[in-house]
Amino acid sequence: MKANRKFIEDDHGFTSGISLAIAGLVALLLAIAIGVLVFYKINSSIATGSTAGAAIHTQMNTTMVTVWNLLPISAIIVVASIMIGIVTRFGAGGV
Repeated sequence: MKANRKFIEDDHGFTSGISLAIAGLVALLLAIAIGVLVFYKINSSIATGSTAGAAIHTQMNTTMVTVWNLLPISAIIVVASIMIGIVTRFGAGGV
């Protein structure tokens, strides 16, 4: 196909795209790890002066535990998209 010929012949762009995707994945994982560390360090020092403040603090903790459990799924999705891109590239006759 003429439309895909330039993309297939451009191996340098493909490999640099994979490198950028992997660098983005590493940055995502580091941001998640640093975010967890910072949140739990700050969380232990939050003072709740009233019953309403304690309830809000408990709700925030519950929400953040859910968020921290779901964030690694985004990294799995990025890995899957990289793998799909590589497999598609093999199917296109490149690499």
